[in-house]
Order: sequence, then structure tokens, then C-alpha cells
Amino acid sequence: MSEINPYPNGTYIHSLFLGNLPLNVSSIGSKLSRRMFNNKEEKVVPRQRTQSIWLPPDDALVEAGAGGERLVAMIRLGYYLTMSLVPISMLLVTPAPPPESWISFYWAIFSVLLSLGLLWAARRRIRIWGIKYLTSLYDILVITAIIVMVAVSGRPVVAANSQVIWAVYLLIIVMTSIRFDLRVCLFTGISSILVYGAAVIWIVSTWNLQAQVSSGYANFSWTIQSGRAIMMLVATALSIGIIVRSRRLVFVFGTDRLTGIGNRAYFDERISAEMSRTKRQGGVMSLGFLDLDYFKQFNDKWGHTLGDDALCAVARVLESESRNEDVIARWGGEEFVLLMPGTKAQEAGWHLERIRQALAQVHLKGVGDAQLTLSGGVAEYPKDGDQAKTIITVADSRLLLAKLKGRNQIVLGS
Repeated sequence: MSEINPYPNGTYIHSLFLGNLPLNVSSIGSKLSRRMFNNKEEKVVPRQRTQSIWLPPDDALVEAGAGGERLVAMIRLGYYLTMSLVPISMLLVTPAPPPESWISFYWAIFSVLLSLGLLWAARRRIRIWGIKYLTSLYDILVITAIIVMVAVSGRPVVAANSQVIWAVYLLIIVMTSIRFDLRVCLFTGISSILVYGAAVIWIVSTWNLQAQVSSGYANFSWTIQSGRAIMMLVATALSIGIIVRSRRLVFVFGTDRLTGIGNRAYFDERISAEMSRTKRQGGVMSLGFLDLDYFKQFNDKWGHTLGDDALCAVARVLESESRNEDVIARWGGEEFVLLMPGTKAQEAGWHLERIRQALAQVHLKGVGDAQLTLSGGVAEYPKDGDQAKTIITVADSRLLLAKLKGRNQIVLGS
């Protein structure tokens, strides 16, 4: 028995669970068509997806650990534990250890405890706004405080000339590169140079360093201090280069070359990250599995060049009709996936229907009256499964059901 659409001015989503759901959105597709193609038949040119290096690192990269606070916290903890060995060894082997040894010892103990707390928060995926900037600033201020305390203890030349203390600034700057966030790197590099420079100027203005000589630390020299500032600039530049290059590589290998949207590898990372986040927050998430109808016949009739244009048209519609938090990717061939965090299956179905209608209003040059249509299936996490493979399988099976029912529709349940 054929199904009758009771909404002649709109359309409906077919759901075996919910029946025919009204969706009076007949104007959405035409609006998108006018916006994208000026209501004319135009050739769709594949558009390369771009990603600004000024934006935060991609969630897939963060969740994978390459740029996450967990890795940074582990490195910071290891660094402070290693640095604590220096004052401890001096306290053990030196009969009368200098004041900076005690200062460094107490600083190391406090920093280790703080690093343990940050690592605890990172392992539990507790995200604190501004934590990257605050921890970097903390590291800078702690080192600067050590310089000030050493100077106040009567060793201003040691405070100004100590290479060990100054080298920590370089390590702090370089450590920001594993966060893959250009803003944090610039903030840390500039802050280190300014704060260290202010500390040195304060020491010079307070004590007459030219008249003082410290055994093992030589005389104070502005030439040496200028060289240190240049080295800090170089460290910042190298860290920026690492960030830009790494993010570019991740972006290139995670992007579909034809359509400019994410590829399957990118999607695999994102679905794992989003499922973990949804589980922590006790929320829901839906996955839409989409397929361009009769694509093989389209290719056979119009050629692969126009077939590529059709795939790019689908990608552009997905980008135009999706939210910023949604994850769009080309699964392979003529199949696409759309991950919708915080969205239940019914809402996801309505969203996919808007996409289906918008694509129906797109007209490609050189294909006559041929219309692009989509079939789709929806699965909801955790309702339909608690593993990524299960969710994908369920959505794919409902996509197959949509094809068996005549294509050009969205199926929510089986």
C-alpha cells in the first residue's frame, strides 16, 4: 500500500516507531538554493575546508591526547619531579647549602603537588576555562619568584645570571607546543620575555651589579641578557612552527580531498570523543547515516566529473544546514555521516529531513532536470547501543531500510 502525504505543502519523515511526522519546511530548500546558487543552474566547485590556526585545537586532537591537558600535566609533573632532584641533591651533599637550594626545594615540592592536582583533574577530563593560560602563567611566575627570592637573599648576580633558572623559561615556552594552541604559545612566549625582562631590570635598578662578582656566575652583562631574550623569541617561533605544522598535518590527513569535509579517519576520532563526552555528561547523541540515491546510475549517465559535483553539493548542503557542534564527514563513496551531539533521534530526523529537502532544491549544471535525493537512517546513543560500532551499524541498517522502502526518506526506527 502506498503512503499518502497528508501535508501537500510540505513533507514528512517516515518512522516505524512514530509514524508520519509533519514537517512543513518546503521553503527551506529553495532559500538555500537561492543563497548558494543564486537560483540558477551553476557548476558546483569543490571548496577546500579551511581551519584557522587562531582557533582552539580540534577536539579529536585534544581527546586523542596530543594536545590535551592530560599530556601537558604529565610532562609538567615529570619536569618538576626531575627539577626537584637538583635542590635535594645539593641539600644532601653540601654541608652549608646556599639559600637558593632551599628556595628551589620548597618551590619544587609545591609545584609537584600542584601538578598532581592538575593531572588528577585532567584524567577525569575536568575542563576548566582558561586553565592553559593560568598554568602557563603560574610556571612563569614561579620561576620569576625564584629569581626575586635569590636576589633578595643577597645574591643578585646569581639571580640575574643563573642559566639553570633561565632555561626553565625555554622549557615552559616549548611545552606549549604540545597543546597545539597558537594563542597559548604566543601568550606564554611574550609573557616569559616581558616578565623575565622586568625581573632583570628590577634587579639592576636595585643593586649595583657591575661592582659585584659571583664565583661561578661571572659578571652581569646586558649582552648576555639580550641574547637570552633572543633565545626566548627563537623558542617561541619554533613552538609556533611546530603547532602550525602539526595542526596542518592533522587537518590534511583528516580531510576528504574532494568535498573538503572530514574523512572517515577524522570521523572515527570524533565519534569516540563525542561518545566519551556524552557519557560523562549523561546526555544523548544521534548519528545520521546518509546516502546519495542512485549515484551509480548518475555517474553512468552524466559522467564522473558531474558525479564529483554532486558529492560536493551534498557536502555544501550539510555544511549550510548543520550546527557548529555537529560533525560532518564523508564515510566513503556516496555515503555521508552526520554526528549530532545533544540531539535525540526524533530531533535528528527532523534535521536530516531539512537537509534532504535543501538538497532537492539544488540544481547542477549539465544534468538537465536530474534531482539529487538522499536516503538516511538515524541511531541514538546510548538508546541504540553504547559502542561506536554498534551505533554505526544501527544507523546503517536503517539507511538500508530507507532504500528498501523506496529511497528519498529518513528512517528513525526499525
